[in-house]
Amino acid sequence: MLQALAENTAGLKVPRGAFRPFPDNTADAIYSGSVQAICGAIGEMRRRIDTNPAHVRCYLAGGAAPEIGMHLSPPVEVIDTLVLEGVLALAGEMK
Repeated sequence: MLQALAENTAGLKVPRGAFRPFPDNTADAIYSGSVQAICGAIGEMRRRIDTNPAHVRCYLAGGAAPEIGMHLSPPVEVIDTLVLEGVLALAGEMK
């Protein structure tokens, strides 16, 4: 999301920002808005699965997973090896 915004906005050369509840500069605003957008999408999907989002465990993987996870309501679990665990599960089903 950050890369798409930077590449598709004319002349936008902004360094990576940090998450701020109320950002006061462009870099932090772009980064914070992207994190909030992702968290909003995850929250919406959780509400679609169950009207009480606390009943829906969220598993995250990838480079930004720890940063995103800290802004989500529990239960949230960051699993660094999630993709590999999925490959192993699929390999077990193919036997």
